[in-house]
Amino acid sequence: MILNFRKEILAFISKPERVEDEETIDDCSDILVVSDTMAVAVHNEDANVALVGHTYLIKAKLSNGLSYTAYTYAGELPSCAFGFNNHGLILNVETASSQRLSVQEVGSTPFFHANMYLHLEVDQVHDQNSISRQNRAALLPKRSKQDLLSLLGDTGDHKYPIFMQGPNLYTLCTAVIDLDERTLAITEANPRKGEVSYVFTMA
Repeated sequence: MILNFRKEILAFISKPERVEDEETIDDCSDILVVSDTMAVAVHNEDANVALVGHTYLIKAKLSNGLSYTAYTYAGELPSCAFGFNNHGLILNVETASSQRLSVQEVGSTPFFHANMYLHLEVDQVHDQNSISRQNRAALLPKRSKQDLLSLLGDTGDHKYPIFMQGPNLYTLCTAVIDLDERTLAITEANPRKGEVSYVFTMA
């Protein structure tokens, strides 16, 4: 998972000149775990409600043998949402301008982030949406895969829920990448309901 460095850039733009306010910034949530019982990356793809129905799943194989699967938006290259390649690694990578990079290996302690830098020291916009989701996730159980799905389906914070249903931001889908089962499961409903929309086998 690579964190978009948009919030780093926004920190340098004065508020009156911003085209959009913090309520309309795309804000995704992730939780990653690699333990003796599970190796999963679970992701909420959150975006403006206008993008509902305008997304695609791309599977590609490059001439060098590398293959990847990525969720993407109409008219965009597959790089701004979740995806994986055939290396099968679970790492949290945070990138910023001037070739700054921080890689954190995921272990048995569940790692949650709400689309903000956590281990790369960068001046960034600390919007209340991300902070509230980060704080809420810290309170919820993370012992099983169902716990993780319930966490990403949480609506306990009515102003800044982890699972978003508008009016501006909307959880387009939840993806579960399971390295043990070698599957990508996508659900378009609240993930805590357990209703999987699509399942793909990882090559």
